[in-house]
Amino acid sequence: MKGDTLFLGYWEKAGVRRPVNEAGWMVTRDRGHWKEDGALQILGRLDNMLISGGENIQPEEIEDVLQQHHNVSQALVVAVEDEEYGQRPAAFVQWREEKNADIEELKAFLGQTLARFKIPEHFLNWPSESMTTGFKVHRASFQALAEESLAQTRMDCDKKEA
Repeated sequence: MKGDTLFLGYWEKAGVRRPVNEAGWMVTRDRGHWKEDGALQILGRLDNMLISGGENIQPEEIEDVLQQHHNVSQALVVAVEDEEYGQRPAAFVQWREEKNADIEELKAFLGQTLARFKIPEHFLNWPSESMTTGFKVHRASFQALAEESLAQTRMDCDKKEA
């Protein structure tokens, strides 16, 4: 980005550090493309992207589709480690109704729009405690919570098998 409306910079001990390169451009690390009508469509942040079996997956794309479901009020997708694919998407979902949606029905809904490899394998309930900073959710906290939850599930399964 470049322009007169760009923020002044980051406050540091030595003063304000301008977030621009030598030519005056600020690198946002946002991923997007120009649409045929000339509008810029932002697809998500590069640092949120996960790679699953060699496929790039943008979590924001999955979140957008999840939030179109009639029973989803809020969704956040994070990467979780996977032995076979390296990473897989896991979705936190806040339901509109007390009764959670049928996960298979939700996967079928996602499959109408998303490629199969983008459909999360794990769906977790939105945490009851607040994990937001101002108006933004803290993805790293959600990712840690997903890894912890899935590790606990694996341990429980291992105990049942023993």
